[in-house]
Amino acid sequence: MRRVRRNGLVLTLAALLLLGAEGSCAPRSDRGTVYALTADSTLARGCFAPLACPVALAEDLGGTFRLAPIFSDELTDVYAVREVFWLARIGGTDTPITGSGTYSDGVTEDRLRLKLRVGDAEPQVFDSGLVPSAPPGAEEIAITVSINGQRFIDTVIEIRAVAFPSAVPTTTPCGPAGLTCRRDTEVCVARSPIGPAIVWSCQPVPSGCEKDRSCACAGASLCAEPFDLCTEQAENQLGCECAECQ
Repeated sequence: MRRVRRNGLVLTLAALLLLGAEGSCAPRSDRGTVYALTADSTLARGCFAPLACPVALAEDLGGTFRLAPIFSDELTDVYAVREVFWLARIGGTDTPITGSGTYSDGVTEDRLRLKLRVGDAEPQVFDSGLVPSAPPGAEEIAITVSINGQRFIDTVIEIRAVAFPSAVPTTTPCGPAGLTCRRDTEVCVARSPIGPAIVWSCQPVPSGCEKDRSCACAGASLCAEPFDLCTEQAENQLGCECAECQ
């Protein structure tokens, strides 16, 4: 996985502050996955074939966007591209680039189509056209979009982006022996006393309590008699105590 450029990282962090009040850049299944531009992303403005005038390159390009799945079949996964917020440093000035679009990730061909506003200009359509798909399992989105197909006077953006690693843990530590529970399907339960000990285990999340792992919801099923005194010890972790076993 490629690294985000130093200046680009600063731009990316600035963009994240504008992504929403939730304050999380972690991929989320309900809203899609946040991607960050890497140091290999570029923006060029000027003359392309068959013209021969100069081309101006942005000194830096960074930012984020979100991919949210909207359609899938055997041949193509289609995503909505949302919350595009990039900053291009052009002539020492940071120029915002905002917009949205669609991304088709196919078995043999990909296509990215964005409607972007660059600075104060009117929004324009940037399109990659159909291009060969990335190798299976590729971690990086690598695709180039432009207004005029990289011909004549054009603005061309080479997008190289990787998904942010999830900031939400996928497992819950459960007890001192190194046991871990899967957050999506399990709750860590500590039953005590069993003899002189506390017994830690991973229990299935009760139906209907997927978003509420509290004693009020999950405790009724997980803390059965005689271990029916429920306490919330930590996130996704319940204690089930037997008051009569003391």
